[in-house]
Amino acid sequence: MKNSVQVLLFLILFFSCKKSDIERSLTLAGDNAVELRKVLDHYSKNIDDSLKYKAAVFLIENMPGHYSFGGKSVDNFYRAVDSVLLVEKNKEVLKQKIDSIAKMNNLPKSAERFEDIKCVTAEFLINNIERAFEVWPSGGYAHHLNFDQFCEYILPYRVRNEPIEFWRDSLAAMYNDIRLHGYNEGWRYSAFHACCELNNRLREETGVYLLPVSTFPIEKYSVLRNMSIGTCSDYCARAIFAMRAKGIPVVEDFTPQWPYRALGHTWNVVFSSNGKEYSFGGVDTNPDVIHKPDSKLSKVYRRTYALNKNSLAALCHNEPIPSNLNNLFMRDVTDNYTKTFDVKVETLVSPLQKRKFVYLCVFDNRRWVPVAHAGNKRGGITFENMGYDVMYLPGYFINEGIRPANYPFLLDFKGRIHYYKPDTLDTYNLRFKRKYPSTFRVIGVTRHMIGGEIQAADNPEFDNPQIIHRIEKNPNGFYVTISLDTLSQCYKYWRHVSPVAGYGNIAELQFFGSNGELLNNKGKIIGTDKTWGNDPKRSRESAFDGDPLTFFDSSLPDSAWVGLEFPEPVSVKKIVYLPRNDGNNVTIGDEYELFYCSLYGWRSLGRKIAKDYFVEFANVPKNAVLWLHNHTRGNEERIFTFDGRHTFWW
Repeated sequence: MKNSVQVLLFLILFFSCKKSDIERSLTLAGDNAVELRKVLDHYSKNIDDSLKYKAAVFLIENMPGHYSFGGKSVDNFYRAVDSVLLVEKNKEVLKQKIDSIAKMNNLPKSAERFEDIKCVTAEFLINNIERAFEVWPSGGYAHHLNFDQFCEYILPYRVRNEPIEFWRDSLAAMYNDIRLHGYNEGWRYSAFHACCELNNRLREETGVYLLPVSTFPIEKYSVLRNMSIGTCSDYCARAIFAMRAKGIPVVEDFTPQWPYRALGHTWNVVFSSNGKEYSFGGVDTNPDVIHKPDSKLSKVYRRTYALNKNSLAALCHNEPIPSNLNNLFMRDVTDNYTKTFDVKVETLVSPLQKRKFVYLCVFDNRRWVPVAHAGNKRGGITFENMGYDVMYLPGYFINEGIRPANYPFLLDFKGRIHYYKPDTLDTYNLRFKRKYPSTFRVIGVTRHMIGGEIQAADNPEFDNPQIIHRIEKNPNGFYVTISLDTLSQCYKYWRHVSPVAGYGNIAELQFFGSNGELLNNKGKIIGTDKTWGNDPKRSRESAFDGDPLTFFDSSLPDSAWVGLEFPEPVSVKKIVYLPRNDGNNVTIGDEYELFYCSLYGWRSLGRKIAKDYFVEFANVPKNAVLWLHNHTRGNEERIFTFDGRHTFWW
């Protein structure tokens, strides 16, 4: 990006000069120090403005490192997006158009970085302070905050790296009718219930449609507030703008990476009038609903306005560090969410070059992602406040990747460490049916098949059908094979019929003859006509298209059915069916590679093309962290361990 000024340059000056924090900030401001001094002078003249003066000092002291992206290309981008938002209502098309606008303006490459300390005006800063004090301490919903809390929950003039604008002014006349009508009189000034009411209003305005907007994030409030698509992070920011403008104390917490699935997550926290913090999803779920209940967490951080002088970004100096931890304005709050342990590990591998920091990483479907850091010291390294029941890898950050510093280990619920050092002399022969665990969502969907039947008949009405198989238990997203070696009678009509409230949910239905040949191509597809939402991808043809991710989904909940009519009665010796699923089963024809994690990274145990609904690998080391990778398709893949009887996914 043009005129990019590394935070490091600020820090060298910021921490090396023997001056007060406010003096260092004014020095960094250069010519813009005149504007910042105007703010300090404005509030120093009146003794009644002593708190406002302290607020100005807080903002200016912590301003170095805060910045926004702007310039001609960014301005053109936001103007074009604003115009598109007025006319385009189709969310998928909207994303495509915004992506196109970003590319047309060569973003993010052409964006210019503007440091707040060098461009924030006195007018803007004074306006922000005045507006913030209008809602504290007498504004209603923030009366319970002390000054330090006010400085983080209400006062900040920015949420992310958005272009600076008078967003508090634009929100001043909005949402003033939120007065907790219908609530108990004692809740009139409740930050918790005001948060619920305002979040409901935000959700009613645009709804929630989780879809990443573009390669260049939309952070400008005047545009963001009109967006009908976005990520959890986008909705979180939008909620913070509105909440803080109305004096509802809200901050942002995030986990850089889930320890059990891809990606991380961002959410809001409201500081309620009873002194407790409650999590919620901005514009989405309210704090009266438990946010992500019982989700495992490795690390949680809080985005702050105040500079964290002990952050990795502040301490790294000239050592390269992971981008997801390169933030001066975050602090660890993991123990607010889960039981944590301090973890002491040793390094068994010397890095290619001496490193000041070692990282704990979790797996993100394809790679190890750093979530915590510790100083590299002799005699052991201690990582503080780590979430439990998580598989971690200690590692060095080298060449934008992670090199193991020790074997992966499980931190159990008692805080004990269990290392997984592969035993290449003691091995298994293992068979795999999936590359990703069956989720609650998959199990919930496939439960609809219980009570369904595979039937055969000699008439198209299926009068007095022969019940070939009854589904007695949840198939949990797996392929199910039914052997019919003892069935001697031939039938012309074959089908799957769903139970009550089953909607016919079946992804694949295959019939095989006496010689193992697939008979599907010889039959005519028959069954219930109408599909859910008239979606052609959910038609009865989807049960025979060979694609595990398409499925038959009828608009009729009870006794929906799909099957084949053959030209003449056929003898079926095997039936294979697949319920509606997530596409993570081993698929015939796909190429798979099995890896185990060694002290020197992932080591391959070979590649195989699946010839059945499973793949087998020989000489798999015991006590190893394993990873089954599909080279043909898909994104979801998890590491796992095997104890001789059971598979454990991490």
